[in-house]
Amino acid sequence: MTRMLALFAAATVALAGPAFAGKKIDYAAYAGEPVKEIRYFQLYNWQRSTDRQVVLWTKPSTAYVLELANNCSELRGPRAVIQAGGVAAAQGRLTVNDHLIVGEMRCRISAIRPIDLAAVKRDRKA
Repeated sequence: MTRMLALFAAATVALAGPAFAGKKIDYAAYAGEPVKEIRYFQLYNWQRSTDRQVVLWTKPSTAYVLELANNCSELRGPRAVIQAGGVAAAQGRLTVNDHLIVGEMRCRISAIRPIDLAAVKRDRKA
């Protein structure tokens, strides 16, 4: 039971600021082909792109665009907290059709696309 609680706590992200300060980046432009699932130890950070798209970092060097099947307006809140929902999330996995839970909203993940953060970094330097 303690391990399950620790995994659930690790699946909760409560970070207010984006990972990169400054000019807003269109991370979807750097996203690759969809994957079925991601594995993580903890969710490191997140940033709302739109009501139907979230950028999620599983560590500083690994990020994904999560496309949502429904509008998730709760993401606009100044202190929005997201957590992964579902059986896979308790096992350190996030899969297509799992949910992000934001406040009272359940936002189903329709696609997961890895971001080429090296390309983002190169373009930021240019």
